[in-house]
Amino acid sequence: MQLSLNTYSLAIAAGYYKVPNSISLFKDPSSFIALVKQVGFDGLELPLDYYYSSLDCSNFKSFIHALQKADIRLTPCIENFDLSYMQRCIPHLSHANLNLVRIKMPHTKTFYGGNRYKHECFFDDLERFSNELDVLEQTLCTYDVRLAIENHQDLDVNDLVRLCERSPTNRRFITWDVGNSLATMRTPFQFVEKASEFIANIHFKDYKIARSGEGIALIRTVLGEGVLRNSSLSTRIKKLPNVANISMELAAHPNRVADIFHPSYPKFFDQANEETQEYLDYIEEQLTATHEVNL
Repeated sequence: MQLSLNTYSLAIAAGYYKVPNSISLFKDPSSFIALVKQVGFDGLELPLDYYYSSLDCSNFKSFIHALQKADIRLTPCIENFDLSYMQRCIPHLSHANLNLVRIKMPHTKTFYGGNRYKHECFFDDLERFSNELDVLEQTLCTYDVRLAIENHQDLDVNDLVRLCERSPTNRRFITWDVGNSLATMRTPFQFVEKASEFIANIHFKDYKIARSGEGIALIRTVLGEGVLRNSSLSTRIKKLPNVANISMELAAHPNRVADIFHPSYPKFFDQANEETQEYLDYIEEQLTATHEVNL
């Protein structure tokens, strides 16, 4: 199991991480190598499609060579899932010994906070995504590449497990963003128990929780200062059988709002009544403020 620097945490595009003028991280991903070494990690997780329209190019091969020379392992991400791009890049990933790829479900309309009731197209998007994964199955099997689908404040653990179980050659796993569990009516402990055998990649991300309108606001915070404070979750994670990579991720700067108290919200999630109540009890325990949050 490797510990990776997650490039999403740097938020370079938003200007939160100040890069020296002599370094161009967006133009040359090799520049991340020095940062990985600086923080003492042994891996790097970054979105390849931000940098390479095709992996059949000298720049990508040079990047892989630089990582190998520095003894840094890459966990590649495909930020914008596209079937044709995936089919083109999988052989090159395999050739570079990159056999686990983090992806996320594409949406007709971008949304966060698990607010499915506001997006009638959600289940159509999910069905389309599932069908495209089926088409990709043979290519993944041929080149021995696995996918790690993220719970990107959209897919619940039950959705993810069903997608994984639908793979006849066991090519699908889960990227578990710990903080994102909260946006789909799951505590981190509920999520890990249901998905334990499929979790292959973990994003450690913490949130503080405050009341907001008909739900809660998920507020970015330092790891260990939100719901993960005094948590025994790390002990449970050590027992997971298939985790290959863990990365530290800082939450997005804007608060994410989940309308969990809206009457229609829970209707869009496949949960037993006792699971819902356990989740709501957990949220009440974790609330860091009783006042409304202005967003």
